[in-house]
Amino acid sequence: MKEHPEKGGAFVIVAEDEHDLLVEVVSYLSDHGMTVRGVSDGPDFWLCFGEREPDIVVLDLGLGTEDGSNIAAAVRQRAPGVGIIMTTARSAVDDRIGGYEAGADIYLVKPVDLGELSAAIRALYRRHAETDASDNTQAPEWELDLLGWHLTGPDKRHISLTRAETQLLDCLTEAPGRPVSRFDIARHMGKSNQLASHRFVDQVVYRLRHKIETELDLEAPLGSAHNQGYFFARSVLRKS
Repeated sequence: MKEHPEKGGAFVIVAEDEHDLLVEVVSYLSDHGMTVRGVSDGPDFWLCFGEREPDIVVLDLGLGTEDGSNIAAAVRQRAPGVGIIMTTARSAVDDRIGGYEAGADIYLVKPVDLGELSAAIRALYRRHAETDASDNTQAPEWELDLLGWHLTGPDKRHISLTRAETQLLDCLTEAPGRPVSRFDIARHMGKSNQLASHRFVDQVVYRLRHKIETELDLEAPLGSAHNQGYFFARSVLRKS
């Protein structure tokens, strides 16, 4: 589905597998000043998400064969500042609790009134915009020294990197939060597009995660996107 023209408001991804409802929601939100992309399945969602990080995600819990809770949890890990509104026909308390535990900010039971959905998006957008404005005054959480082969954490302690680890981080930190395929990482590291090279990338990621977690006692900022590759999950300052 094509993106509606820029309108200066929130950028919203609507993930809904019922075609007519998807068209109705996208049209309504676009008419009310938002830039909206509509997707109907998980792969299209992540493709759209990778092209441009949204302000708000409106996510159907039962997205075809996809589990919306898993997508919500992955969004929350990858981009903590993105607002998540979950929509579903499941109204039981346990279902709502599961939605919030997966990372939803707001849980709406279908059929959803579009006026209420629009109001929820605007309220969540304002809240996250205020948080982002506050966060923008802070320094990046991590610092990567590409010449000295060092990675420094938020507490200013650092670890030494191998050449392979430095190349991996150089590739992932060019656009933090955006998944990079194993193929592109291997190519960046001077490896051929072979299964063995992809396994080499996995091994470097595993060793680096272990090094960060054991030497710095911090959660490694290296995320993985299903069937897409890896991404750097925090803000970072690159020094070269």
